[in-house]
Amino acid sequence: MSLVVINNAGILRDVSFAKMKDTDWDLVYRVHLRGAYKVTKAAWPYMREQNWGRIIMTTSVAGMNILYYFVGTTYVLTLTFLLKQYTGLQGNFGQANYSAAKLGLVGFAQTLAQEGKKQNILVNTIAPVAGSRMTATIMPPDLVEALKPEYVSPLVAFLCSEDCNFTGQTFEGTHTVIISMLTVAYASTL
Repeated sequence: MSLVVINNAGILRDVSFAKMKDTDWDLVYRVHLRGAYKVTKAAWPYMREQNWGRIIMTTSVAGMNILYYFVGTTYVLTLTFLLKQYTGLQGNFGQANYSAAKLGLVGFAQTLAQEGKKQNILVNTIAPVAGSRMTATIMPPDLVEALKPEYVSPLVAFLCSEDCNFTGQTFEGTHTVIISMLTVAYASTL
């Protein structure tokens, strides 16, 4: 039996740090970081026992620069893929709790990638740009529709497959170039 864990749970409690309550901080931490810890901790011994496992953490690119402009009826996107622009590294106003939790997931994944490599437990992180309930409040409706979450699925499927040999990697903006390259490469092996 192949074990795969995808830690994708997330919530927002946006409020400036000056107005943030402990409950705002604690709830975001518990869902994002502690939730990923508990699920991964439960699966880890089984993955070690079978000498195989795949773990995917979901972080955020909410702080990335997304430039878009309207051409006819199509949005053209230019995404700045710089690590410094992660929410966790750059921050977003009103998201100290979210930024800390999301960057914590990257560090958690990096450590598990090192610890699991000998047992063929591969751990990677995705930082997707996708339209969702969480992004619908900050993106135009047409852009939310254009960035369907299912565009990220082929990359996640590849990272969870036996064909994947990546570990300790973070894939940013996964709905664009990376997903196209890996989908073509993976599909050609089927």
